[in-house]
Amino acid sequence: MTATSFRSAAGMETSLVSQERLALPWTEIHGSPVAASSREVLPTGSFRRKTRILPNWIVQATKRIAELGALERGWDSYDGEPLQPGSVLAFRQLVHEFGQAIQTEPAISLTGDGGLFLSWDNDETSLQYIAQSDGSASVFYAETSGREWEGSAAECAMLEKWLWRASGKVCP
Repeated sequence: MTATSFRSAAGMETSLVSQERLALPWTEIHGSPVAASSREVLPTGSFRRKTRILPNWIVQATKRIAELGALERGWDSYDGEPLQPGSVLAFRQLVHEFGQAIQTEPAISLTGDGGLFLSWDNDETSLQYIAQSDGSASVFYAETSGREWEGSAAECAMLEKWLWRASGKVCP
């Protein structure tokens, strides 16, 4: 399988497919202020390590992004932009920061401006993550109870918890 590589501003080549699954010899358990406010079982906040295990869903998501990367300008018959490197970098940042909190593969599509639209839905929650072509990201989160939030991913203090909830399977 091949994947498009992008060169970051620091000159480093980035590719999701080139990373390997690595296992840690031991795991630390850390508290999370977000998790402390809930009775749910949530991931610990210790995911920001140099050595980590890639989530199971990443291979399929990377294949889907490679498929979207093959689309040319006008793919939607309305002059839709092809996949932009900035949106791939925003997706990579999501995986780097919160990949271990995401339990299932998102539905992934291309936006008209070349961004990536990721969504997770279950019977209780819905989360939409838009990786913009300029490298920024936005989030829309909704619960069946009526609770909603919309804004910049950088300003979303609850993003890890909401990704965990929206990407999980709800047991009957």
